[in-house]
Amino acid sequence: MARRWPVLRGLIAAALVPVALGSIDETPAEKLRTQVTKIGRSEQACVHVRLKGGEQLRGCITETDREAFTIIDRKTGGAVRLTYEAVAAVKKDREFPSARLVVEATAAVGVMVLLVAAAGCLE
Repeated sequence: MARRWPVLRGLIAAALVPVALGSIDETPAEKLRTQVTKIGRSEQACVHVRLKGGEQLRGCITETDREAFTIIDRKTGGAVRLTYEAVAAVKKDREFPSARLVVEATAAVGVMVLLVAAAGCLE
């Protein structure tokens, strides 16, 4: 079986090696830069930032460049410029409840209404 497709196996291996090596060569700052770039810059690009010193910030990304990014702090309203080296983690901030939570709450209310209606019919 191994002799039947040597060219195909070689092509697959050649395609996978750069992908694996690229993830090894990327520094934590480059990973953060990529993540911030994917989140974008706008009022909807709200993030939760954890700094290496332990401090946490929440705000919306307004500017990004090669060395740092700027967020508008939700508490103070001021602009804060953060270098990628000073940041430990960036997560997209979810201000609004997820769709699953809304569906579950709606289903619970529906069940309660049905139980009340059924109790009223039994009397």
